[in-house]
Amino acid sequence: FFCLNITAKAQTSKWDGHSSSTSWYNPNESIYYIQSAADLCGLSHLLMPGSYIDFTGKEVILMADIDLGNYEWETIGRIEDSYYYTFKGTFNGNGKTISGLKISALNNGNTKTIGLFGVLMEPNAIIKNLIIEGNIDLPCNSLYGASIGGITGLSYATIYNCISKVNIKVSNINSSGIYIGSVIGNNYNVIRNCQASGNIRISQDAISKCRLGGIAGNSATGNSTISICKSETNITVIDGKEAIIGGISGFITGKNSNNLFSGNIDANDCYIVYAGGIMPMGDTADNCLMLGTFSGYGKYYYKGAIIPTTGENAITNCYYKQGTPNSSGIGTTVDDNTLKNGNPLPGFNTSIWNFLSEKYPDLHFKFEEEIEISKCPIIKGIGLDYSQKELYVDSEGNHCGYPHYYRV
Repeated sequence: FFCLNITAKAQTSKWDGHSSSTSWYNPNESIYYIQSAADLCGLSHLLMPGSYIDFTGKEVILMADIDLGNYEWETIGRIEDSYYYTFKGTFNGNGKTISGLKISALNNGNTKTIGLFGVLMEPNAIIKNLIIEGNIDLPCNSLYGASIGGITGLSYATIYNCISKVNIKVSNINSSGIYIGSVIGNNYNVIRNCQASGNIRISQDAISKCRLGGIAGNSATGNSTISICKSETNITVIDGKEAIIGGISGFITGKNSNNLFSGNIDANDCYIVYAGGIMPMGDTADNCLMLGTFSGYGKYYYKGAIIPTTGENAITNCYYKQGTPNSSGIGTTVDDNTLKNGNPLPGFNTSIWNFLSEKYPDLHFKFEEEIEISKCPIIKGIGLDYSQKELYVDSEGNHCGYPHYYRV
């Protein structure tokens, strides 16, 4: 008896906008492998009313890059009436990319939660090791209480080692209480080791209480955490009554540490704006760095390099680039030479932060080790092809689409 270790580099699987497969799902198993765009669409269908599957204690692993082809996407999970159709297990992106995300229509139900995953209500759920790219473009005017994010709109889960490159645009809205973040719209648990880029653009009409963030739109509970996250997101707000904008989050009550913002916050013709390089409002921040910029104009436009207003804030070891507007005076200004000399900033941990000469400080980031399907086939027989002088092995097992005969 001998064992063949079979691995193969997966190619990008392209979606046709309608194909769905749930053949990978077996209720007796606890680990599932998503190998195609149709499989991913199948996961969305398994979480819909009428076919809902509870994935508690189970893991779904993405085995290939997925191109959703800019076809309209049904969110994975949603809230309808008082029912939560939510993913409760672990989704391991495995370092793979889901690209071509397109959402331009609201999901059903009274609560609007928009993202690749619509809603994650289970505190033990985990989303990790995933890259998501695409566009959320909602030309709507009925978004009261909406939560919008690249990974998910509303989350009680733990999300870590994820990268969001989703552009989010909302136009002509006149509702209030909207939360928009590059990773999560409204966060109630943990965001860790995540990075974001792209653009958030919102055009308002008399809107109030709109919270926008380069990582989360809102993170306003004592249990919420944002740590070791970097955002390069450019955030633009046009018109409106009030805008609350943070490079990391529009509001932070829980843990806020080792975060970096290097995008731009641009507010135009709003009556009042609170803009913070880390947060516009919140209680705590430590070891955070603001390398971004502010632009735009407004009647009352408060720009704070770390936070725009003073109060009972516990903010320590937070730094910002010299010349950045800072209405509150909170934080420590640092010139370019100091930022780029390769020496750690005081209080910063070099196992978290990377300091290189001639470069701005950055956060370390890497995915967990990639998982590959590797099975040991059961050998049924061995034969010799005399004409080719090659030995073939006939075997059984899961070979990821390969034939059962192998040249050895």
